[in-house]
Amino acid sequence: MKPLAVGLLASQFFFVVHAASISDSIETIRSVSTEGKGNAAAAKAWKVLSKADASILPQILASMKGASPLAANWLRAGVDTIASRSKNLPEKELLSFIA
Repeated sequence: MKPLAVGLLASQFFFVVHAASISDSIETIRSVSTEGKGNAAAAKAWKVLSKADASILPQILASMKGASPLAANWLRAGVDTIASRSKNLPEKELLSFIA
């Protein structure tokens, strides 16, 4: 029973850390500005974001609202990378997003 409890606890921890790193990555990318300000941090954040599961696509798309053109470009690249490698896209959520 202990291995099951430890496994469940570890998966909960991973989910919380993963969710935080995705949100942090999105915010880091959204804060990139002209003349390369924040570009190095955005590149690191993009690497984290681009490895995310396709279920996060609606969140990334929503984060483009109000983003600078440069930040939106980084976010679009993340969406493209995730969608290109994913076999199953969250169709219902994506359709709700564009409706």
